[in-house]
Amino acid sequence: MNDDYACVFGCEFDKKFKKAFKKHRCVENDFNDLKKTIFANFENTRLTIQISGLGEEYSSKKVFKTHMMITELRSKDARLVWHPCCERRQMLFIDVYLKNMQENHDADLIKRSLDSYYETNLK
Repeated sequence: MNDDYACVFGCEFDKKFKKAFKKHRCVENDFNDLKKTIFANFENTRLTIQISGLGEEYSSKKVFKTHMMITELRSKDARLVWHPCCERRQMLFIDVYLKNMQENHDADLIKRSLDSYYETNLK
């Protein structure tokens, strides 16, 4: 995979990104660096795990969670949830959160984002 993939953002991604990182100015650069790493080779990105347990109807759609390093925080307490759509050459960014604000990924948000993405983009 390389960086000729287009970025698509899930239904609540922008709002959650701004809320989680409003105090951290460097976060956009950190996010862009992480996107380059993901685009280069998403399945071998260090600190990336595949999310399972979303239900049978979502089992064919790979969704990943990656630890996101935030320079100002000097830790990996941020998480980025995303879905590669290889046949459309797009990367859907679904959720972003800080571990102190949200303990784990939001399965309902992931399902809503996937449903919305495939309704909109595969008609």
